[in-house]
Amino acid sequence: MKHSLIVIALTLAAACTAQESTPPAASSTSGGAADAAADVPEVLSQDEADAAAAKEINKDNADAELEKLKNEIGGEK
Repeated sequence: MKHSLIVIALTLAAACTAQESTPPAASSTSGGAADAAADVPEVLSQDEADAAAAKEINKDNADAELEKLKNEIGGEK
């Protein structure tokens, strides 16, 4: 149960973080749309973000990761 809660919490945190990021501002010296597209970072799909979040958790750091998520989500300190 505790492992499932951690995976869910990390998934939510990854999804929230991905939605908050903003693309870089377009440069006035850009050579066109191709150059502008090359500057935009790749956006992960929900499945990719979930998988990346799950990989970050292991047996040794699960409690610490859960506390970080609680702080991020609830603003607790």
